[in-house]
Amino acid sequence: MNGAPFPLLSYEDTQVADARGKPRFQKMADVVASAYMPPQFLSLTPPVEPLTDEERSTLLDWCAAGARADDGAACDGGT
Repeated sequence: MNGAPFPLLSYEDTQVADARGKPRFQKMADVVASAYMPPQFLSLTPPVEPLTDEERSTLLDWCAAGARADDGAACDGGT
């Protein structure tokens, strides 16, 4: 969708490796760290909002820790 080269709809999608063996979560970290993603250059409705510093930090920390599966906690902090 919207020109994305691969899906990121599930945890499993983040673990798929490319032909050189690099997992997608490492690619995610590269483009988030460089501020290339999320893409501010696309004309979408609704527009894509940039990540907050806290969101960026959380995502990069998760990737740096090996992008482990969650512990079952909900995104809103509940279980």
